[in-house]
Amino acid sequence: MELYAWQEACLNAWEKNHHRGIINVITGAGKTVTALEGMVRLSHDLKSRGKTLRTRIVVPTTALAVQWYKGVQSYLAQKKTPGWSIGLYYGEQKDRKDSDILILVVNSARIGLSRQILEDMDAGHHVLLIADECHHYGGEENRKIFSFMQYARFRPLQYASLGLSATPQCPGYDTVLVPALGHEIYAYGLRQAVYDGRVTPYAVMTVQLNLTGDEEQLYGQYTDALRNLHPRLLSAYPDLQHLPPALFLSALQKIARDLQDPSSMVQRYLNLIYLRRDLVCQARSRGDCAVHLISRLPRNDKVIFFCEKITQAESIYRRLMVAFPSQVGLYHSQLPKDLRARVLREFREGTIRILASCKALDEGVDVPDATVGVVVSSTTARRQRLQRLGRILRRAEGKEMATLYFFHIPLAMEESLYLPEDGDVHPTVALRYFHREAAFDCDEYADLALSLLAVCVRKGYRDEQLWEVRRQLEKGLVLSDWLLPRATLEEKLRQEKDQDQRNYIICMLRMAGLLEKRNAGEALPRLETNDDIFRLRGLWPEIRDEEDTDESLWITEEDLEIGDTGAWDDENAEETPEAADTILMFHPETGTWS
Repeated sequence: MELYAWQEACLNAWEKNHHRGIINVITGAGKTVTALEGMVRLSHDLKSRGKTLRTRIVVPTTALAVQWYKGVQSYLAQKKTPGWSIGLYYGEQKDRKDSDILILVVNSARIGLSRQILEDMDAGHHVLLIADECHHYGGEENRKIFSFMQYARFRPLQYASLGLSATPQCPGYDTVLVPALGHEIYAYGLRQAVYDGRVTPYAVMTVQLNLTGDEEQLYGQYTDALRNLHPRLLSAYPDLQHLPPALFLSALQKIARDLQDPSSMVQRYLNLIYLRRDLVCQARSRGDCAVHLISRLPRNDKVIFFCEKITQAESIYRRLMVAFPSQVGLYHSQLPKDLRARVLREFREGTIRILASCKALDEGVDVPDATVGVVVSSTTARRQRLQRLGRILRRAEGKEMATLYFFHIPLAMEESLYLPEDGDVHPTVALRYFHREAAFDCDEYADLALSLLAVCVRKGYRDEQLWEVRRQLEKGLVLSDWLLPRATLEEKLRQEKDQDQRNYIICMLRMAGLLEKRNAGEALPRLETNDDIFRLRGLWPEIRDEEDTDESLWITEEDLEIGDTGAWDDENAEETPEAADTILMFHPETGTWS
C-alpha cells in the first residue's frame, strides 16, 4: 500500500523522535493507516534485531474499538503480514492479554493496561502504545492508563508511543499527554487535506432560525432575570468579574459544588443559564426545519442529523419516520449496544439512509458515503464541530461534495459560522428558514437566480420556459450543487440520462458560471423593465408540484452555450426568440414536442 506524502513525512518525523509523539490530523485523512504502517515498520525493524513488539491501542468507545479491529485485519491482509494475533478488551469481551495487538476501550484500560505493559516489558517485549482520540486521556480518570510510567519496572528504551487526534490540545495536554506520548510531531489540518484531495470538498450552509413568539418571550424573561442577578453575583464574588464566558461558567459551577445549597444565588443563576440554554437547544424551529430540509434533499443522499439532546434526536426520528418510513435510524448512548450496532450496520449498507444521532456518534463511526450532515444543535467546542464535520468528509466513489447544514439562532447569540477560522477553506452560504411559512430563503442564491432569469428574458423565453427554469432553480435553493466546479457539473451532465435531472444540472451549471462571473468582479445581467419584473412575479404562484408531469418542459443540450465564464455573454442577450427557442415542451397526451 502506497502512502500519501503527508503520511511518509509524518512517519519520518515519528522515527526521528525515537518513535514517540502526537500527530494532529483531521478526521478522514488517514491517521489510522498512518499508525498501522508505523506499527508494521517498527515491528520489522525490531525483528531484524531479534526483538519483538506488542501493540496496545486505546480508544474511547466500543464502536471505535470494533472499527479498529476490522481496520487492523484489513491492513495486515493488504500488507500480507500473517501470523499477528489481534484481540479486543472491553466490557465482557476480554481477549488474551498476550495478543500481538490488543485494542482496549479506555474504561476497561484504566485498571489493567499499565499492568499488562509492565508484564510485556518484563517478558522482554517492546511495547507500542497507540492512543487514539488522545484528547480524551488527560482527565483524572483516563490518565490512569499511563500509570505504568511511575513504576521502577518501566523501561523507557522498550517503549514507543503514538497519540492520534484532530484536536489534541486539552486539559492535561502538557502535564499528562506530552510526558506519556511525546510532543506534537506533525500536523495535517483541514485546509491542507482539502487542498491535497485527501478529504471530500465540502460546503457549509448556515441556516438562520428564529424562536416562536412564546419561546422568545420566555427567553426574554430568563435574560432579564440573569441581568438583574448578575451585579449581585459579581458583588459577592468579585473574582468572577474579568473571566471569559467559559471560565466564568466553570468558576460558577465550582462555587455551587462547594456551597451545596440549591437555594443559593449562584445555583439560581446557573439554573437560569441552563433553562435558557435548553430553551434555545430545544427550539421548535430546529425540528421543523430539520424535517422540511430533508424533504428537499435528493432521495439518494445519506444524511446524519447531529443533536445535543437525546430527546431532540428521538423527536426528529419520530417525525422523519412518518415522512420516510423504513429509511430512518436512531443512534444514542441510551440505546442497547446491539441495537446501536445494527443501526450503524444498516446505515453503512444503505438499508437506512437517514440517521438521527446524539453525541455518541461524534467519534468513532466510519461512514464514507454519508454526503450530508445536519447540525440541529451544537456546542461552541471546536473539537466537537470538527468531529461532526469529519463524519461526512471521508472520500467515496462518486462523492463530489459533502454538505454540512448548521442551524443557529441569532437572538440567542449563537455563532453564525460553523468554523469561523476556516472560512476560506470552503464555500459558506447563509440560508434563512421561516418557521410559519415552512420556507427557505438565500439572498446570494436569489441574486444569482434573478440574473439567470434576466438572461432568459433577454433571450426571448416564453412563460412556459421561464417557469421550467424557475422550477429547477427552486429545487436547488437549499442544495450546494451550484457551488460545484463547472467541470464537475459538465461531467455530471454528460453522464445524466434523465431529462428532468439534465434540466436541473444545466441550471446549476448556469448558476456556477454566474457565481464565477460575480466573484471576478463582473456585472451580472439584471431585469431592465417593470414589465419584465411583473412578468416574472406572475410566474411565482404558478409553480407546480415536481410530480405534476402533465407538461414536462425540457432544456436541450444545445441551449448550454457555455463560454469561458460559464454564463451567457452580453452579445448573446439580443438573440431572436426563434434562435434562442431551444427549450422544448413535451406533451405526453399526444407524444409531440413544441
